[in-house]
Amino acid sequence: MLYLKIIFNNNKYNMENKKNRYFYRVFAEEQKRYINKKEGGTRNGFIRFLCRVPDEKKELMKIVFPGIEFAKKNTKLKDVDDNRDYVKTYGFDVIPYDNSMTAVDIMANHCVIITYPQFVNDVTELIKKVCDKPKDLFKENHTKKHKGWSTTVQMYDTLRVPKGEMVAWTTTYTGEGRLINKYPICVLCYNRANKYGRTHKILTEMRIRHYLFVEPSQEEQYREWFDEKYCKIIVYDSDLSKQNMGGTPGRNFILDWGLSNGHERVWMLDDNIKEYLRLYQGLKYPIKSPVIFTHIEDYISRYDNVGAVSHNLHSQVRQGDFRTCIVKNDKSYSSMCLPTNPDVRFRYKHQEDNLMSIEFIEKGYCNLCFNSVCYDKNTSGEDGGGNKEGVYQVKEGETDGSGYDERFDYFKCQVKILYYEGKLSLREGCKIDDFIEQDDRHLSHKSHARVHYKNLLNSDKNEVKKKENYDRIVKEQGRKRKGVKWWFNGSSIF
Repeated sequence: MLYLKIIFNNNKYNMENKKNRYFYRVFAEEQKRYINKKEGGTRNGFIRFLCRVPDEKKELMKIVFPGIEFAKKNTKLKDVDDNRDYVKTYGFDVIPYDNSMTAVDIMANHCVIITYPQFVNDVTELIKKVCDKPKDLFKENHTKKHKGWSTTVQMYDTLRVPKGEMVAWTTTYTGEGRLINKYPICVLCYNRANKYGRTHKILTEMRIRHYLFVEPSQEEQYREWFDEKYCKIIVYDSDLSKQNMGGTPGRNFILDWGLSNGHERVWMLDDNIKEYLRLYQGLKYPIKSPVIFTHIEDYISRYDNVGAVSHNLHSQVRQGDFRTCIVKNDKSYSSMCLPTNPDVRFRYKHQEDNLMSIEFIEKGYCNLCFNSVCYDKNTSGEDGGGNKEGVYQVKEGETDGSGYDERFDYFKCQVKILYYEGKLSLREGCKIDDFIEQDDRHLSHKSHARVHYKNLLNSDKNEVKKKENYDRIVKEQGRKRKGVKWWFNGSSIF
């Protein structure tokens, strides 16, 4: 079976290099135009087949595409006591995690076939000679909407778990009752007492207690819509949207509410999260369990100096590849666990999560983004309500608006101000343009910001610090986990 999937253009994730590029009916001069991006080259107009070829199909692939070569991912261990997931490095034992050597992309031979839109069917037919039953991906709307795109071609006959048979990864305690999260789960709500208010729905389905934070003018419609069995509504002091500062006033209200109620941290979730997905052995499975939150709470409770914490975004964690269990000192967004101490607050109308994450790093904290469980939601501005009309200025029936340009320009301006005020420190030799750029991976929103956190001076310096009673905490958590049972099925966790 041949699996095809649209992805964004990004060599870092696609295993493309000079060796394994194969040009199909592309002349030498046009090849240079594709390759030399720094010299004005472009990917527009080209189609890429990103092929994952098993060992047994390599020779046939060479016959069908004469001269084609392959590359494999580097599977050398960082050191003798570690693996590519960094599970041992980070002491990550709060949830089973292993993607280093079992993922398809680790085992696969990688090659990239580059051609033009008019030859897509030709290449597809040639690929059929190597593996059968390709899915029809190249539909008319893709060819009209985009000048160039990429498609992943998995040439493995079967995946380890057929997608159609995937079921929820669930957990429960067998001896001490169900898992209870330590920090309150707060959902930032605006104008989504409807089908777009997905976060409340999935938390209710999992029977996880949470709070909806709403404006006074919308309180009535939310009370008519929400399920009160596992949820409580908290009403802001006023309609914070009138401040024209996006989600920032509501976010700060939640942090202040958590502080005044004695909470060291709060979970702060966007209101349109569709589901959570468990990354394991190179595949993502739906997960319906409080462990979504509790395994992160357990981990960070062992350390001091932890700043912003979050789940990673589903689209940023590609299946079939290895991923470290944790990404340090990067952005936190949409599904966050934040300290309530007043040292850091949200301050900006746009990109407030990026700017908050940067501030934590500048102040010496270590941010943690977890790949063990990811969240899935639509791209900002696609769903009705929220910031779609006010911040992104998206018109009805559309998914892009003028607010995206304003948002990027605003963000870059604020970064420059912070830099020249000495509140943002970059590595030696790095410029603002090396730190923030327009993200050409997003096909629908050209003004999305791509932030290279590794260019922050403190990115490699800031580390978490073990608490004095670290060993006792780990031992106690291990004792509790002996009562945890993991299994694959579709049944409820309660």
